[in-house]
Amino acid sequence: MSRIVSTGPSGRTGLALLCATLALASVPVASAQEVTIRWGNASGASVPHALSGMLDLDAEVQKKHGIKVEFVDFKGNSPNCMAALIGGSVDFCQTGIASGHYAIAEGADLKSFSMMGGQVGEIVVNKAAADKAGIKLDAPVSERLAALKGMQIVGSGPGTPNYMLLNAMMGEAGLTINDLQFRTLVDIAAMNEGIRNGAIDGAFWSVGGLAPVQADGAAVQVLSLARGDIPKFKNIALTAIFTSTAWLDANRTTAKGAKDALKEILAKFQADPLGYSAPYKAKYLEAVPAETWKNIVEQNLAAFFPDMTGTAPGWDFWIDIMKAEGKAGAEKASFANAFVNLD
Repeated sequence: MSRIVSTGPSGRTGLALLCATLALASVPVASAQEVTIRWGNASGASVPHALSGMLDLDAEVQKKHGIKVEFVDFKGNSPNCMAALIGGSVDFCQTGIASGHYAIAEGADLKSFSMMGGQVGEIVVNKAAADKAGIKLDAPVSERLAALKGMQIVGSGPGTPNYMLLNAMMGEAGLTINDLQFRTLVDIAAMNEGIRNGAIDGAFWSVGGLAPVQADGAAVQVLSLARGDIPKFKNIALTAIFTSTAWLDANRTTAKGAKDALKEILAKFQADPLGYSAPYKAKYLEAVPAETWKNIVEQNLAAFFPDMTGTAPGWDFWIDIMKAEGKAGAEKASFANAFVNLD
């Protein structure tokens, strides 16, 4: 028996509804579910922070994980990144981990859900200054660090991971950061030019940022954590993403999508280190010579945490330093109290 399809009013209405349903079904679901993240990055040109910079350039991965990155580069200024997060002008502050710890200890209602990697800092010194100090690049770490006494070394200021770690590193030579003529400078271009022209002796920064002054022979790498010069520092977390507790409570699925997207970016970076990183290099570090870039990539890739989570001891290393300093509220920033595992 054949079916009769009505062409009257009710039949036309049913057909219209069917067509509308089919039309809606053809619309990609992901586009309707993508959530914009105002993603603050303390230093887009710093390779330990590069994964989100690469994610920003990979629309396909963003769409796959239901996010749309609105990238905000703070160009080396961690305090400004953290202030923007606390002030609500960004959703994330991806920064050196201790910057978030101090903010939490001081009362900011923040949480982290991702640690991206371990230590890749390097001390780079003007070649003439290194020669004058008699620094031998193959000497024991303690001797290389001892030779820095009295030098003008720049980097991130008090309260940042780099500052705290440099102080801990100087302890390998029985010294502290106070034995240096340390001053705060986070402008990477100024660091390179200052080292090149002798206005400063050197800097402590993440591998990659000081590549220009090393590439032209004006400076030498005195110490590299990425290379494993101080093994006990290898798994100490360097970078983390912080967000407000309220945002995370309301957007756990989005936060997990962001974390999973970073895992995928890392996998793509590892599978094709130079090819996949080419757009990022062109945007942020175009002047770095190819061979220098290859070395930077190799050192940094070894330091990323594949799970984008890290470990409690790697997080609490900084908390222990804060407690030793007598920092009030340090326990509020501990792994147990301030890290949320979304996996």
